[in-house]
Amino acid sequence: MENVFGWIGTIMQRCGKLIPTLVIVCKDELAVKLRQGKVVVPVGPGLHWYWPLLTEWRKVTACRQILAPANQHLVTLDRQTVTCSVLVAYIVVDQVKYLVDNQDADNNISDLTMAVVRDIVVSRSLDDLVRFQNGSLNDELLQGVRNSVLPFGVDVETVRLTNLAPSLVLRLLN
Repeated sequence: MENVFGWIGTIMQRCGKLIPTLVIVCKDELAVKLRQGKVVVPVGPGLHWYWPLLTEWRKVTACRQILAPANQHLVTLDRQTVTCSVLVAYIVVDQVKYLVDNQDADNNISDLTMAVVRDIVVSRSLDDLVRFQNGSLNDELLQGVRNSVLPFGVDVETVRLTNLAPSLVLRLLN
């Protein structure tokens, strides 16, 4: 019985795309609308009408977000193996760059942050890393990550080294 009348629901859904629809973009969100798949229009908070047949919407949170990339096992300049992790706080400032100009911005930000951490950790000795962990090291991480993620439409507020510990990596299989 369901299959017999299923086509009615399909027709109603397709007809619904012909009716203008209201979208609410909240105070803590930014959005873009893609008209006819090619015209990108940045949209701020408020009420917006659109034609579902011709327009696609994408939203992103515009308030502070925290990203914690995976732990890394690295070798310092003095050949000490360390495990380190960082915390990144950022705000989306350009929704077009964030949502349209790249694929999976959070993953890209995480990967680039890990690359900056790697570059900084492998260029120092363990003693230097421990000595400057709360001062100039965090400032250098912030500048490196800010410059790396600039094309993604985010403003990085802070980057902090949350874990730095000597470690031993064992490889059991080839």
